[in-house]
Amino acid sequence: MIVSGEKILHSLARDEERKEWQRKNAKAQQIIISTIDRKILLHIVNCTSAKKINTKQEGQSSKNRIAFFAEKEETSLKEMESFVVDSGASSYMSNSIETFMSLEQIETNISVAKKDEDLKGLCIGTIERTECILENVIYVSELSKNLISVHAITENEGEVIFTKDRVAILKDDKKVLEGRKQENCLYIVQINKPAESMLAKNKFKKADRTKEQTGAKNERIQRFGETLARLQQDEEAERWYQAALNAQPDHVPAHITYGKLLAKNVSRVAEAEQWFRKAQKLAPDDATVYHHYGEFLASRGRYKEAAVLYEKAAELKPRDYELAVAAATAMRQAGRHDEAERWYRKAVILKPTDARGHTNLGAILHLNGKYREAADSYKEALRLQPNDVTTLTNLHKLHSVMT
Repeated sequence: MIVSGEKILHSLARDEERKEWQRKNAKAQQIIISTIDRKILLHIVNCTSAKKINTKQEGQSSKNRIAFFAEKEETSLKEMESFVVDSGASSYMSNSIETFMSLEQIETNISVAKKDEDLKGLCIGTIERTECILENVIYVSELSKNLISVHAITENEGEVIFTKDRVAILKDDKKVLEGRKQENCLYIVQINKPAESMLAKNKFKKADRTKEQTGAKNERIQRFGETLARLQQDEEAERWYQAALNAQPDHVPAHITYGKLLAKNVSRVAEAEQWFRKAQKLAPDDATVYHHYGEFLASRGRYKEAAVLYEKAAELKPRDYELAVAAATAMRQAGRHDEAERWYRKAVILKPTDARGHTNLGAILHLNGKYREAADSYKEALRLQPNDVTTLTNLHKLHSVMT
């Protein structure tokens, strides 16, 4: 049962006493709000609203099940993590990206109590703990407090019971989580936090893990780092790339993505190139390695070196249209127009219905002084893609040269 101060208000006979009580009550509410981190205030469960929730739930007799909770085997623990049990939040939310087991990038706006202010939900994923699994948790980097949504629990036939100074979350009439009411009237549950990051150091149940299991875990770590990199959180992304490399030092994709991340920092370009070279040594016959290394070199203006690598990638995958186009473009940037022409011809053979390929071939033939062939290529491009501005412009320039 929750004690409400409204009874005291109604028992007061004089208007002056009522006004004085209301003034003190308003001051108390201001103190409660001011004790909460001003950075973000999503929702406050005050004593009155908590009492209404409790009264409503005490009248329910059906058995409850939390579909998104599952019991987990025990793991090593380092500290407890706090979650506010919030009746106003529609989803679980967390500000701790390290404790997600998996993540997928999203973009969503989350309204907050402050006027005309939104938070950005950047990812959605799963958090695993000793007591439970939280699914569809939104990662919000600016969130001041982690939230467990009463709405999400009850929507999945779970049960949340508020009492005077405690809160309990049940599954099939079995208590899964329990917390206490704080001085600011927020109900907090403490959940065991793993000693090591769930994503970077997740332990498989079987001691004899197979190579396939190790690879699957490493892929999760890798994708996590890539998600962080797309969100421009480069320092965090680097940590997860390093975790992927520590877990599997011969993992070629981790070398490439780590190199690309480091290349974003002009002071670490030399270091980035070392990771591309390591990937090349690990996978000397992998076209992807040569393509990404070439891309890195081209971004640094090292076109002659890049052309060699782009060509190697295209040779390793001779039926790949995009690699052929990349090799041709690299040769053109390196000033090797004859080789560029050869690769553009190869691209047209691989994909004869792509207007872009014919335009590119026409352009290099134009540069190489083969005007009639260039005109034929431009016309074929326009047949496939009529009124293309680039092709029409090139053809007009060609006619000016020929007449």
